[in-house]
Amino acid sequence: MQIVFNRGVELLDTLDDLPDQEAIRHLPQFFRADPDMVRRLGGPFLRRFLGAAPVSSARYTVIDTKVHMLMPGWHACIPGWHCDDFHRPGGGQPDLEGMAEVRSRHVCVAVGPTAQPEFVAEPMTLPAPSELDCRNRALYALYHELIEERRPRTVQPASGQLVRFDCFDFHRGRPAEGRAWRFFARLTQSDHLAPRNEVRTQTQVYLTAPFEQW
Repeated sequence: MQIVFNRGVELLDTLDDLPDQEAIRHLPQFFRADPDMVRRLGGPFLRRFLGAAPVSSARYTVIDTKVHMLMPGWHACIPGWHCDDFHRPGGGQPDLEGMAEVRSRHVCVAVGPTAQPEFVAEPMTLPAPSELDCRNRALYALYHELIEERRPRTVQPASGQLVRFDCFDFHRGRPAEGRAWRFFARLTQSDHLAPRNEVRTQTQVYLTAPFEQW
């Protein structure tokens, strides 16, 4: 069985009046917050993000935001190729074959002078997880190697530029080139990912080994 990945990545408009480095430090961090919570507590920039993000019909809409203080070589998200699938039955490996039934769609934006995400920008046909030997390795470690071998065309958005993608679109974090604050927001629509409306006060960075301890 084969799966066609990266059919939906689309670079959209760039937002105006982006938060500067001082303002990024004070933006709130949400985990699976519903739009009403973000409009109430997120401030003017996040309200503009919600207004600009294209949405479709879905049972749930949730927003995640993160603030990172980065140093050179640090990653704000997973540095290896991966999908934002959010479907791991029992907490195990991602169920990409089951995602056809519980598809999720996303719009994201990253603001700051460094560490913009990188997206595969052309369709890729890859083996389904059931065709790969995942007994001793993480599934995305195997996909990372397959994609690196093929060297597909990629794109990186500008600071403040919206990106629309879905749960079958591979992307990765790029290392910070310098010291800077970075803000990230992602709106997710699905029929299975219900809001939790958490405000978080911590975040994490990733180092260069793409899948160590993950």
